[in-house]
Amino acid sequence: MMLRIGVQYARRHFNEEVPAPGPDIDRDYDIFSGFAVIKAGSSVELVTRYDKAFDAGFEQSFSGSGIDYVPFADNNPFNLIIGGISWEVAKNFWLIPNVKYVFYDQPEAPAVKPDNNVYANLSFFFKF
Repeated sequence: MMLRIGVQYARRHFNEEVPAPGPDIDRDYDIFSGFAVIKAGSSVELVTRYDKAFDAGFEQSFSGSGIDYVPFADNNPFNLIIGGISWEVAKNFWLIPNVKYVFYDQPEAPAVKPDNNVYANLSFFFKF
């Protein structure tokens, strides 16, 4: 069995100027991401990924709800799990059916927790 794994932790310092009389927004945004790929045959791999945002302000400042392929709620930190199968159907051409599951941490009252979302996708990759 062959296994590839990777992790990433990122912090971005963000300063947003707010028109007077409001104070400028000055904060750090933290995100964790990890993935694993397991070789399951000569032309098949199982892939999984997990992303975690630690600050609800990230989604607001970077327009999480405006991402077409996986929109995130703007008012709560998100968790994203992706699972899929990568199948090399021909030399240098892969089909990757995958499922994305988005869920949210429990917010502080009186905020309401956003609904969870599931997305089914068929991705492809090719080398030339």
